[in-house]
Amino acid sequence: MDDSKIVYAFQTGGAKKVFALTHEKSGSNLPKDRVWRYWKPYDNARVHDDAQNALVDHGFWLPAEMPEPEVIEPVVVKPRIAKRR
Repeated sequence: MDDSKIVYAFQTGGAKKVFALTHEKSGSNLPKDRVWRYWKPYDNARVHDDAQNALVDHGFWLPAEMPEPEVIEPVVVKPRIAKRR
């Protein structure tokens, strides 16, 4: 299969149905406001018309409704103090 005919799918967040499509296997052109995980490749012929137009115009396609990016708060851990014996 020719590389130009392959579309790569990426997932984001906890919802498995939220994904992006791009011709870049690395996903480097996807929006940087969230973490993207590589999911799987697709044949470009299986992508619907709206997605194909977005791939041509912008280089990637995102669903119209995207959840807010997940914010991971750092966990504060109290230091352990060794017991005296």
